[in-house]
Amino acid sequence: TYEPTRRIGQQETAATIQGVLGTLDPEDRELIVLRDVQGLGYEEIARIVDRPLGTVKSTLHRARLKFVERYRQAERGAGSTGVLRKDQGALK
Repeated sequence: TYEPTRRIGQQETAATIQGVLGTLDPEDRELIVLRDVQGLGYEEIARIVDRPLGTVKSTLHRARLKFVERYRQAERGAGSTGVLRKDQGALK
């Protein structure tokens, strides 16, 4: 069955994800997109970004932690008049 409120919720979630990705450093954003959106393997990502495998794994781990923290901030602020600010990666 068609549930308009569910679709709106999905669109809002997608917009929040895009907004949070936009607050990340380009390197962090690139790694998250390559791994979690495009589904590439760590070795392939290391080749693409010309970084050692261990560096890719550790940087991606830290990038994911930043993403989750900022996503939670965005979700908490969704009911307020907050707007994601790229310079601080948080709601202001």
